[in-house]
Amino acid sequence: MSEKEKLRKDLSGVQADPDKITQPPIVEILKALLPEQVILNDFKKEFRSLFGEIADLKILSGESPVFDAIGKQNNIIFLSQHNNEKEPSYLRDLVEALTKGNENNKVTLLLELPSDFDLNEMIKLINEDPSLSKRITHFPEVLTNLFTTLGKLKEKYGERLEVILIDIPAFETLKETKDLLELAGIELDSELAKRIDVSEEEFERMSTKQKIETLETCKGIYQMIANNVNEKIERYSYSSFLDRNIKIVENVEKIYNEYKDKDGYNIIFYGGQAHGFEILKELKEVKIPLSQKIRVYLPADNIFLAYILLYFPTSKELAKTDALGEALRR
Repeated sequence: MSEKEKLRKDLSGVQADPDKITQPPIVEILKALLPEQVILNDFKKEFRSLFGEIADLKILSGESPVFDAIGKQNNIIFLSQHNNEKEPSYLRDLVEALTKGNENNKVTLLLELPSDFDLNEMIKLINEDPSLSKRITHFPEVLTNLFTTLGKLKEKYGERLEVILIDIPAFETLKETKDLLELAGIELDSELAKRIDVSEEEFERMSTKQKIETLETCKGIYQMIANNVNEKIERYSYSSFLDRNIKIVENVEKIYNEYKDKDGYNIIFYGGQAHGFEILKELKEVKIPLSQKIRVYLPADNIFLAYILLYFPTSKELAKTDALGEALRR
C-alpha cells in the first residue's frame, strides 16, 4: 500500500477532532511523505471527482490574484480561511470583482463569527486595539487584517455588501462551560462563579468587549477542567464540537436556499476549510444549475491541509457514531 493510499484509509475511518488531525505536525509529516506537486495534482483530481458537477476550483497564488469572468451571477462562492495572511486581500479583491461593472450587483458574505456578536463593534474594537485578536484566535494577525479589510469594504460598498454571521451564538460556549463544570463536579471560587453566572438575556445585553472577556473566562475554566478530565467530559466536549460544525453547515444551507433564486446576488462563504468541505458534501445532494455553480478559491499555501480535509468524514457522519455523546445530549 502506498503512502497516499494509507493516508486515505487512515483518514476515511478516523473519529477524532479535525483540529487535532490537522495540526501543523500532521501537515509537516504529509509534506515529508509526498512531494508538493503530487499533492496538488492529486487534490485537483479528487476535487473534480467529488465536486465536479457542482463546483469549480481555483488555486490562488500571488498577492493580488485576478478574479476573471465573475460578473452578475447567482453564485455561492467559497474562499477558504485558515492561516494564510494574504487571504484578507483575496477577500477584498473578490468582493471588488463581484461588485464591479453593475451598481446593482450585491455580495452576501457569510462569516464564521458568533451570531450574537456585533460586527461593527468588533471591527471598531480590533482597529482600536489589535492585541484583542490574540485573545480570541490562534491567528491574531490574520484576524486583525480581516476586520480591517471588512471595515473598509463596508464603508466603500454600504448596503451592497451584506455580512451574515453564521457561527453558533457565543452564549452557547458559556452554557457548555457550565454544563462541563457540572459534569466534572467542580465548584468555582466566588469570583470565577460570578463571571459566568449570566443569563442569556444578560449576555445579549453585554457589549462585544464584555462578551469576549466572558469567553476568555470560559477558556480558562475549560483548561482547569481539562486538567481533571475524564472520558465523559471529553465525549461531551467532542459532541459539542460536532454540534457546532453541523449547525454552521445548516446555517449556510438555509442562507443558500433563501438567496439562490434572487437576482444579482453573490454569496461568499469565508470560513474554515473543514466547514467548507462539509458544506460542499451537503450541497452535492442539491441540484444546482450550471449558472449557479459553486466557485472555490483556495490559497496555494493551504493545499496540504485541504488535501487532508478532503478525505475527512463530515461532522454529521462522525456524530452518528458518537453514541455516548448522543446519550449526554438527551
